[in-house]
Amino acid sequence: MKHSCVLKANLFFVLAITIFAIQACSSTANVIANRHDHQDKTKAVVSPSSANVSKPSTLVVKPLKFKQLNPTIEEVERAMEKAKLPFETLEYVNWAKYPYKPETKFRMAYNKQEIYLQFNVTESAILAQEVDEEKGMPCFDSCVELFVKIPGDSTYFNLEFNCIGTCLVENGTRNNNRIRLSKELTSKIRRKSSLGSTPFAEKKGNFNWTLTLAIPLEVFGTTNITNLKKQTLHANFYKCGEKLSTKHYVSWSPILTKWPNFHKPEYFGEISFK
Repeated sequence: MKHSCVLKANLFFVLAITIFAIQACSSTANVIANRHDHQDKTKAVVSPSSANVSKPSTLVVKPLKFKQLNPTIEEVERAMEKAKLPFETLEYVNWAKYPYKPETKFRMAYNKQEIYLQFNVTESAILAQEVDEEKGMPCFDSCVELFVKIPGDSTYFNLEFNCIGTCLVENGTRNNNRIRLSKELTSKIRRKSSLGSTPFAEKKGNFNWTLTLAIPLEVFGTTNITNLKKQTLHANFYKCGEKLSTKHYVSWSPILTKWPNFHKPEYFGEISFK
């Protein structure tokens, strides 16, 4: 009888230990699951506290009048100043892993044949090593970008410029199926950078630079974009620097993805031409 009691006690002890171990494993699994859930959440959009991140950004673009069809960049800059065109700010740091947000703003105008775009950037480092417009990647440098989709067209364009004006323009239906436009065509985009056009290695400090662009509509080829007046396009504007010491990805309209990806037309905002 004594041995039987001892055996029962031992069995009870083993059972209690087993239950405790199962509970502990379950608790640990929950902690791990919650940790991974938290890590996933850190990849979500980091937005201005006053903004509704689910709502795309919008912009109304006004026309500018010039005496000639193809004004110089200096004339474009003076016209923008005279018209007192307001700047739009790139507010969204979409991925918490890349929290740095250079102060980036832009303003936009148009006429019958061209889109006018001016970026103004203040950042803690600048880089401009890409100069080849046939094979170069401006996004590696201090870079500003415009992605635009024309209504009725299944494709979208990405126009990327580093801080000295080196240009890349592509077209396609998705980010891994892009066709790069020829240098002959992209060279028609007139541009002027306050940093000049000579390449340089990364510099650190406090820098402010401006890039002004005149983009002929013919760059967009045989799409439906022949007259901008009263048209609404879908677009997004970006600032990035993939090979800077502080990598960053900032956008005008929010992007609700887990990882950095500018090639998301579903998150483009709206630009309406007055």
